[in-house]
Amino acid sequence: PLPHDTELERSVIKCLISYPETIEAVFGTLSENDFYYKKHQILIKTIHTLYLKGEPFDLPAVVFTLRESNNLDEAGGATYIAKQIDDCPPPTSLSYYCKKLLDLTIRRQSYITLNNLMNQVVNLENPIDSIYDGINSFVSEIECQNGNNIPSREILSITDDEWDTAILYPDCIVKDLLYSDVAVLAAPGGTGKTTLCLYEAVHIVL
Repeated sequence: PLPHDTELERSVIKCLISYPETIEAVFGTLSENDFYYKKHQILIKTIHTLYLKGEPFDLPAVVFTLRESNNLDEAGGATYIAKQIDDCPPPTSLSYYCKKLLDLTIRRQSYITLNNLMNQVVNLENPIDSIYDGINSFVSEIECQNGNNIPSREILSITDDEWDTAILYPDCIVKDLLYSDVAVLAAPGGTGKTTLCLYEAVHIVL
């Protein structure tokens, strides 16, 4: 099987259900795709959906929602979900769990991508330039996922002259966002605030 850790996933779910105040920290870092097991993906998605609706996401609410959507059995069943609040770790360890789950996600994605690249390498009909581009794309993606989220000039193909003479006109994504104004961007965790700001910053430079 691909790299994963059952107990790490369960620990994050336990913290979410037992300590609702941790939800922004979790969904500001993780998504359902960072969980290996399908039942855990369903649980995480259900909790996030309830949170975005402004509804409670405690144990009874999660079980009720899953039963209504006919996903309770696929999520492990009521008994399995109830066990998620047993022996809950302290929330102080949550950032560690989230980081480790992200590391495992990168490892799984790396395995799949590298396996595909190896298949391209052994297929002599694939042009070498295509393989080279695939390797560069893979390295860039891993750098971003590993915390280096601000792309370099090389990745963005920005020349020194473009970098030195860039003019700040931030009207590329949010048209009403005026330069030199102070704005507050607020939204629930995991909805893309950081991604939006990063793309805005890149387009400002370009």
